[in-house]
Amino acid sequence: MVLDQFAVYAAVDAQRRSQGIPWTAVSREIGVAPSTIARLQAGKAAETDGLLAILRWLGSTPEDFAGQAPGGTVRALGPGRLNTQWLFEALDEKRTESGLNWTHVAAEVGGTTGVALRALARGGRIHIDLLLGCLRWLGRSSGDFVDPDFQHP
Repeated sequence: MVLDQFAVYAAVDAQRRSQGIPWTAVSREIGVAPSTIARLQAGKAAETDGLLAILRWLGSTPEDFAGQAPGGTVRALGPGRLNTQWLFEALDEKRTESGLNWTHVAAEVGGTTGVALRALARGGRIHIDLLLGCLRWLGRSSGDFVDPDFQHP
C-alpha cells in the first residue's frame, strides 16, 4: 500500500476551506509545522507522526488514503504517537508463528530489509509507506499501534 499524499492534501484543503481558516491556523490546530503540509502538497515524503496528526485532524486513517483497508476493522487514530516497538512486537509474533526469518518478512512487507524491520524494536521513526506495508501484512490497522502515553526514545 502507498499513501496518496496528494489526496491527503486535497482533503486538508477541503476541510480548511469548509471551516474558512487560513493555512497557518490549520498547522497550528493540527500541531504540525507548515512545512509538513507543504511537503504533502509537493508530494514529498513527510514525517509519519506529522501525517498521523493530519489524518487525526481529518478524522481519517492512513488506510483511508492507501486504497486498501486491512482485513479487519480499521481502528480510529486516537491521540498519541505511533509506537514502533509495538509494531515490531506484532511483526515478530507473526514472523515466529509463520516460521519466517526477517528477510522473508521484509520481502512480504515490501520496500525494506530485515535489518530495517528489526530496528523497529528500538523505537523511533518509520516511513508511512513501510508502515502501510507492515499493516497490510499483519492485517491490522494503524490505530492498533498508537500509544497515547508514548514518547520516542
